[in-house]
Amino acid sequence: MTGLFSDIEPFLAVAAEGSFRKGADRLALTPAAMSKAVARLERRLGVALFLRTTRRVTLTPEGERFRERCLAASREVEAGAGEAAEARSSMSGEIVVTAPFIVGRLLAGKLPEFLRLHPALSVRLELTDRRVDLPGERVDIAIRIGAPGEADLVSRRLAGLRWTMVASPEYLAEHGVPETPAALAAHRGLAFLAPSGRVAPWRFHDAGREFELPPSPGLVVDEGEFLVDAAAAGGGVAQVFSFMAAIFVADGRLTPVLERFQPAGPDMHAVMPAGRNANPRVRATLDFLYAVFSGF
Repeated sequence: MTGLFSDIEPFLAVAAEGSFRKGADRLALTPAAMSKAVARLERRLGVALFLRTTRRVTLTPEGERFRERCLAASREVEAGAGEAAEARSSMSGEIVVTAPFIVGRLLAGKLPEFLRLHPALSVRLELTDRRVDLPGERVDIAIRIGAPGEADLVSRRLAGLRWTMVASPEYLAEHGVPETPAALAAHRGLAFLAPSGRVAPWRFHDAGREFELPPSPGLVVDEGEFLVDAAAAGGGVAQVFSFMAAIFVADGRLTPVLERFQPAGPDMHAVMPAGRNANPRVRATLDFLYAVFSGF
């Protein structure tokens, strides 16, 4: 393994410079030494990393993928060195958290409290529905709904989510309160358009059986929080995760309906690169996130 690591630096230098000679100058080695190091690495990996011509050196597809992995590993090593240099009790610096858009509203209302408890910390919250490459993008914690993801990540379950079906009191006063899922056919539906382009079905359970129904015609949107806003404005009936509607239900802007028919939802996890959960800043943030979501 030692030989592998010693040959990676020449490989990265050649890839960065596009030349064995320039890569050698970068590391103060001879071009012959660079060529031997790359050749050893290619033999060890069993693939060609570069396409060589008399005029230029370019990465093969396998070489490009290997380079990306090496750079990500290098960033992790640098991050680990920085963390090791910090005092173990350090509670200062920046925490980078990514989360789906649908948790943005709830976190926006809770993060100021966390920062008051830890005034030397700063939080960078990035809302995105894509699956983030945590090590490659220097992310400390990613909040994910559903399966936590890659096996090389550490995960902590934050909550078992619940579905809730809601409408505004004004809408229900005008259109009536549905007593069964079948009664929703007579109501205006507010539905979610999934990234796949499919309208997400409404989910129910009854007498130990789970089933789905297509949302009744109404409004279809690709943003979960918009569903909550539209329902609060009297637009119809929506099915969302309970944490999304909690503030609106608490202040009376939304009323839950068909509560006994609502099934359990997926789990929510916080995931992070291996070893990152030992950092005091990360542990404090995880505890905060658990406190926020575990009640839902």
